[in-house]
Amino acid sequence: MNILSIGAFLSMNKNGFITNDLRIKNIQPIWNEPVQIIVQQYHEYHKEKLHSIYIRGSVSRGLAVSYVSDIDTFALIRSDDFIRWKSIGEQVQTQQSIQIEFPFVNGIEMNAASFESEFYLKNPRLAMVIQTQSLCLYGNEVLKNLPNFRPIDLCGSLKNPVIKYFS
Repeated sequence: MNILSIGAFLSMNKNGFITNDLRIKNIQPIWNEPVQIIVQQYHEYHKEKLHSIYIRGSVSRGLAVSYVSDIDTFALIRSDDFIRWKSIGEQVQTQQSIQIEFPFVNGIEMNAASFESEFYLKNPRLAMVIQTQSLCLYGNEVLKNLPNFRPIDLCGSLKNPVIKYFS
């Protein structure tokens, strides 16, 4: 078995903040159709509550490996109750359907979290994931409204005022 040299470090700007260099064009063409099916499933499940949909991981970076990589996604939704992070009920059904049609997909992850103005104060870990490692597939991109993060923030530094809200 050959071990592939894949993966990447997160990029930083001259001020030491992590930059998000993900772009739609990074997604390898073979992954586009299953990703679009997942986006459609979020629409069907959340309807008007859907704010935005994000992808992260190897597929978003253009580093996906057929029969190894899964598709990691999450949605921000408008909800009366605060949702830090939860699996979507239809994930299993969607995964089975996708894996029948696209057997090279090793699995999918579909999650949801609440969106509200300044949601990053209630859900700073997710804000960090969006700012540093996620690509918006649909909806209103929130990246520009989030604080910047340095690598030390990923370790839970208390110097960043957002980090103190971690629980």
